[in-house]
Amino acid sequence: AGLVDRVAKRDPAVKHGPPAYQTMWTSEAVHIHQHSCMRAEPPPWVVYLELSAKSRVYMKGVAPISPQWLPELAGSLCDRVSPVLEPPPRYEA
Repeated sequence: AGLVDRVAKRDPAVKHGPPAYQTMWTSEAVHIHQHSCMRAEPPPWVVYLELSAKSRVYMKGVAPISPQWLPELAGSLCDRVSPVLEPPPRYEA
């Protein structure tokens, strides 16, 4: 529960190359470190120990998490709002 400020969500817009993640602290894409075993099957949500800047920004000490844990463990960092009505949601088949 001590790393709730180090959560990253996989960016679904990135289709090619290594999977990119978004953190709450930077708008720059971050990636799972190339030596991590998590890189083979990258999970949708992770917690990380540190960021390392090389040619890209990499996460080290990565572990998968469930996003359902966040409101319970980090309620003060979560916004509880009603679903967005405008613009209406679109779904691609």
